[in-house]
Amino acid sequence: MKKIISLLLFIVVVGSCARSTPKPYSDYKLSSGFSTSSTDSATLDNLEVLCRVWGFVKYHHPVFADSIIDIDSSLFDLLPRVAKATSKIRNKILLEWVESLGRFDTDKPYYQQMLDTMDYEIINEPEWINDKKTLGRKLSRTLTKLRYTPRDSNYYAALNPWAGNLNFDHEKDYQNFNDCGYRLLSFFRYWNIIEYFFPYKPLMDRSWDTVLREYMPEFINPVRDTYYPLIARLTTELDDSHATTGGVFDWRRDRIDLGVVENKLIVLSSDKFAKPGKKELMPGDEIVEIDGKSLDSIITKISKYLAHSNQARLNYLLGYYAIRSTSPFIMGSTKFNSVKIKYMRNSVLKDTTVVLDANKITPNIKQEPYKLINDSIGYIYAGKFDYKNVNDLIGKLKNTKGIVVDLRCYPSAFLIDPFIHEWILKDSTPVAIYSFPLVTFPGYFIKRTTYFGAGKPDCYQGKIVVMVNDQTVSNAEYTTMAFQAGPRTTVIGSQTQGADGNISRVPFLGGQFSNFSGLGVYYPDGGQTQRVGIRIDEIVEPTIEGIKAGRDEVLERAIEIINE
Repeated sequence: MKKIISLLLFIVVVGSCARSTPKPYSDYKLSSGFSTSSTDSATLDNLEVLCRVWGFVKYHHPVFADSIIDIDSSLFDLLPRVAKATSKIRNKILLEWVESLGRFDTDKPYYQQMLDTMDYEIINEPEWINDKKTLGRKLSRTLTKLRYTPRDSNYYAALNPWAGNLNFDHEKDYQNFNDCGYRLLSFFRYWNIIEYFFPYKPLMDRSWDTVLREYMPEFINPVRDTYYPLIARLTTELDDSHATTGGVFDWRRDRIDLGVVENKLIVLSSDKFAKPGKKELMPGDEIVEIDGKSLDSIITKISKYLAHSNQARLNYLLGYYAIRSTSPFIMGSTKFNSVKIKYMRNSVLKDTTVVLDANKITPNIKQEPYKLINDSIGYIYAGKFDYKNVNDLIGKLKNTKGIVVDLRCYPSAFLIDPFIHEWILKDSTPVAIYSFPLVTFPGYFIKRTTYFGAGKPDCYQGKIVVMVNDQTVSNAEYTTMAFQAGPRTTVIGSQTQGADGNISRVPFLGGQFSNFSGLGVYYPDGGQTQRVGIRIDEIVEPTIEGIKAGRDEVLERAIEIINE
């Protein structure tokens, strides 16, 4: 979403921080200098405490408002000293490290006063810093004071002024997958970012604390060929359809479109590049086996590596990745050019081969951005919308009795402004509540209501029917919510992917990264969209028979609603 959002920023004065001279760390560009294969309970206890304390200090100590002290080097220096230490020595080492960063002020009443003036939600309150039994009295007390240290920025978590989510662009990249310290850094970095800055952390199925302990041994002892699948599995723990990563699945493109229809994997379109008379797979065919593996086994395998908020997202990913699941990481195959398919047509089992093509791209499907279905009904395809066509669109559709908006795609432009803002919503209308992360107080999110509606007297007066499905995500979901703010909108279709809010990106090793939803987005009444998807007035889904016949049954129903 490209809309510039006005934020009330939580600005405080940086407290006194008398910085000591940074320790002359070793050069960690080629090696972290840390190696271990030990995953005994004592080692894991130490590393868990280190992860928490290191991340807490990273985002709370005012010294990290700039780059004078390298937080990665701090970790590499601490790892070999902490991993095998006794708990008493561990806590002493960590306390000395915090103290070496310089003095800091603390002002809990001031923070509480500021928070009392805001509408906020608490995603994470780090109660563990009060655990004197684990941390020791002195370290616990120091971290508790650090929680309420005035700070106005952080070098490693920078506010995106255009959207309000956080950027993590100052994180360094490391290339050596075989380095245990690098792997642990990537894990600690990711875990703490999600711990403090993921707005939907309370909606995750599993405890993030459990994830920390469970994945630690795997980041200590993976082999190179399992690192990418490991981070892919880690991102699925977010239950967030925005949590994508790379390096796992075959990057070659299959030349047919698949989708889940009536709980079956169905061909939606035939081979786009096949010559006439050579299109073996046809719309409506059911895929039952890929390279000798049942569909159920493929779903079980790939779902472990594909983050999804809900079943709609998983269905979409299955259609996208099922044939490309030949990656050796996932299914053990070494074939990259083609896959053998068993499919069902008219109750007859057939065989064919699907080509995976590295060179051909999906052809440009000719789709008008808007048109008249008949003299009284307009149609907008959001995937081709362009700002420059707004005036022409309005002129063509303003006298219709209804408009069908196709959001079964990702919008090519931001439909809300100017189209919805100036022509659909007559008066200033609440569209959504946003929650923005507070870098000044990690774990807290400020809530703000967003309004649209220019107050123009000649706004559109006809019916609006918005079509959604498992391809509707993020911008498309938010756009649907904006249409729903109007009085004459009906939403039909099936569950959307349930991931809204601008994307933030976290780097891993070797140029790999993972995304997550960096802002919270809710209905004006506080209703949830993450994981559940947007609200639907009438469930309408395609059928296999309809696909065979070349019908768009959802569009047919949209036209019926306008004509009622």
